[in-house]
Amino acid sequence: MVSQSVTGNGGGGLSEAAVDVRVALYAPTSGTFTPVLWDATASSSESQTYVAQAGQYRKIGDMVHYWLTLEISSLGTLTTSEQASVGGLPFTADTGTTHYPIGSIGYAAGLAISAGVAVGGYVGQASTKVLLTKFSATAGTSSLLVSEFTAFGRIILSGAYIAA
Repeated sequence: MVSQSVTGNGGGGLSEAAVDVRVALYAPTSGTFTPVLWDATASSSESQTYVAQAGQYRKIGDMVHYWLTLEISSLGTLTTSEQASVGGLPFTADTGTTHYPIGSIGYAAGLAISAGVAVGGYVGQASTKVLLTKFSATAGTSSLLVSEFTAFGRIILSGAYIAA
């Protein structure tokens, strides 16, 4: 623990107890979570089955950094006409109305999308999911549908967001 007081911008020092609290609040925590493919119902029990489901996170203060891989072998009873999302993030996102933290997809395979279409996503406000999107130069940004996340479709995704 910190054993001396810290001087702030205003010239005043923080007590040892205040520094201990601040250190505890911003100490990094790490862990794992299990990502799942969702439709609009956000249910993990629609008989979807997976080849790979792995997620890790690091939280520093209210900032959450996450990494995940998800490969599905069967869509189960997911509604294929709805937007696909990856649920199961470890903390609920902030409700701020001026930010939509993005997720970066570094790898995607087995998706039923046209050549030249990029896949991405963003964390929904007050949620624990990444809403998946696609972008093309001709159509702009739209939702990635569950039907476009085919059996044996795989994504590797990372991002960051502010926890509530």
